[in-house]
Amino acid sequence: MSKKLTELADSISNDFLSEFEDDVRFTKPDIEAIILLAVVKSYEAFIKDK
Repeated sequence: MSKKLTELADSISNDFLSEFEDDVRFTKPDIEAIILLAVVKSYEAFIKDK
């Protein structure tokens, strides 16, 4: 399960970074916080589906 979550987190991170890395409104800590939030939300959804 943790491997799946790690893969999901990596996928979200890569998608988000590729989308917003050139956007000056987002700093690296902002991007990391958004990724972390997305991972937490994904995990919550995963737990509810179980």
